[in-house]
Amino acid sequence: GAGTGSLMLDIVTHINKLSPEILDNASFHIIETSPFLTNIQQERLKNFNVRWHQDIAELPEGFLILWGNEFLDALPIRQLQYIKGRWSESFIIYDEKLDELRFYQQPIETLLPKALRDIQADEGQWLEFSPAAINFCDHLAKHLQKSDGFALLIDYGDGQILRDHPSLQAVKNHQPIHPLASVGQSDLTAHVNFSLLDYVFQQYDLPIDFCSQQFFLQQLGIQQRTEQLIQHYPHKKTQFEAELHRLTDNSQMGELFKFMSVNL
Repeated sequence: GAGTGSLMLDIVTHINKLSPEILDNASFHIIETSPFLTNIQQERLKNFNVRWHQDIAELPEGFLILWGNEFLDALPIRQLQYIKGRWSESFIIYDEKLDELRFYQQPIETLLPKALRDIQADEGQWLEFSPAAINFCDHLAKHLQKSDGFALLIDYGDGQILRDHPSLQAVKNHQPIHPLASVGQSDLTAHVNFSLLDYVFQQYDLPIDFCSQQFFLQQLGIQQRTEQLIQHYPHKKTQFEAELHRLTDNSQMGELFKFMSVNL
C-alpha cells in the first residue's frame, strides 16, 4: 500500500541520515499489486535498494517492521445487513431494464468467520468485513510470531463490529459519488473493522494497541513540532496551524483515522 512511494522515500532518506550502516544492513520491501503505481515507486526510489512483491506471503523471513498506511481500507469487503432475524448479503447485479448496476441482497449461504458467528445484531444493523484483510493480518501474525518485529496499521475505521450505516464509499475527482456510478474510475474504500483484526492477532497471542490519530500524533509531539516549525518559518504560521488542525482535530482526521500497533 505504498501509493506513490513518498512514505518509503522519507523512511529510507531519514535512516540514511541517522545511520548509513543501518540502511546498508536492512532490506526494504513494498507490497504492491498495481503496475502503474509500481512504476512510479520504482522511479522515485531508484537510488535505494527496494524490492517489490505482490503478496505479503512473498516477504523473506526475518525481523520485520511493517507500515500499512491507508492499505486495508482499499481491500474488497463483504457487506451484510441483519433483516428479519437473519443476515442478508449485498451483491452487485446488472439490471437489464434500467441498464445499470445495482445492489441486491439475499440471505447468506456461506459460513461467517468464527469471530462473527455469535454476534447479536439488532434489526437493520450492518456488518462489513474484508476476507482479504483477515488473510493479510493472518500472514502478518504468523510472520511476527516466527521472526519477531512489529507492525503499524493506519486507516479509516473504528473498533465497532456492527454499524448502523454501511461505510462503503466512492470518491472521484475529490467528490463523493455512488459506489456503482463510475466503476473502474473511482476510489473505493470502506472503514476497517479493527475489532475483527484484533481477534485475528489475539489468536497468535500478539499484543495490540489501538488509538486515534489525534492521540498518536500528540504523544509523538506534533504540537511541539508545529511550534518549532513556526519559529523557523514564521511566515507559514497560518499554514502549519491549519495542517495541525486537519491532522488532529476531532472534526477532521483526528478521530476518523485509527492506529493499530502489533508487536511481540
